[in-house]
Amino acid sequence: MTLIDELENNDAFSLFTELIKKRISGAIVSKEKLNEKEIASLEKVHFVEKKLIFDCPSCGNTRLAKQDQLLFKCDCGKEIKIQDVDTEQRYYITEETYEIFKSELISTKDINDNRIKIIFGEKKFGILNHDNSIYIHITPYHNNEIAIFSPLDAIYLDHFVIEWNFVIEFIHNKQKIVNDILAFIDENINQQIDWKKIDDIEFQKLIYEIVDAEKMFDKLMSGGTGADQGKDLIGYTYVQHPVGRPEEVITLIQCKHTKTNASFNSEEILKYVTKAKRHHCTHLLFITNGNLTGDAATEIHSKEAYKDGTFRDVDFWDEHKLFLLLKKHQIIRLKYFYNKK
Repeated sequence: MTLIDELENNDAFSLFTELIKKRISGAIVSKEKLNEKEIASLEKVHFVEKKLIFDCPSCGNTRLAKQDQLLFKCDCGKEIKIQDVDTEQRYYITEETYEIFKSELISTKDINDNRIKIIFGEKKFGILNHDNSIYIHITPYHNNEIAIFSPLDAIYLDHFVIEWNFVIEFIHNKQKIVNDILAFIDENINQQIDWKKIDDIEFQKLIYEIVDAEKMFDKLMSGGTGADQGKDLIGYTYVQHPVGRPEEVITLIQCKHTKTNASFNSEEILKYVTKAKRHHCTHLLFITNGNLTGDAATEIHSKEAYKDGTFRDVDFWDEHKLFLLLKKHQIIRLKYFYNKK
């Protein structure tokens, strides 16, 4: 029978919980601290080891000996016959069991491409890190039995705690539970992002911060004249060839904010391609919190529809792409959307 099989039994799990708590705090369990069902489980499970606790007759300090130990040499130098001193039994979780259990919890290689970090055994939750990882906290000191998991931070949505009574279910169904957490994150970030809360100018500023955070260009500047002043950006990159000077690549970044989830068609894209050429740009990046019509997306994906002379290519970011980027860049998301009136 494996450890996980043993822990399917409620009494064994209760005993295991007490042993884990003591292991985390560096102590051992006294039988007096266990209930009747936990005591009955002591002889039925393999994860318990016994220790003998006694006071050294020479120095008076409390010492621990193994269950079958006959002689014990104290730190004070006194050699003690265990049978000559009064002993009491104490219980602790075996080191092997403890390491196996942590390994079962912490292993995340089979989850998905998200950066999942599992933290085990905290007595209390300290300062929460926000580094684009998803932290899953598991500890016997937290169990409200309301749900399998709950968020520790409802703002960043990157720290979650697994309720202790569900820890075995987590081991059995780690993939599903992590996917449920990811779905919870997406649902709540979607609720945070309300495009009606910002206007055209704020949208352009938001895009500037995202593009800058993505480190896509060597230089990024505001562009546009007339009615489009402040609504677009120009990005400069430099391609170093084996010989000769670096080639300058200029990208017009056209920002189109919509409060009605509008879709933009191929004629709209062509209008901005013309504008990009007028600015002597070689590329166009069309960014909207709306969507593109099917014909516009098809033409962009063809990679040849807009190629003309020095103008080379068009790409686009839509609502879904911006969602992924705002999910990644938490500070920007919270700056523009969280608690914004």
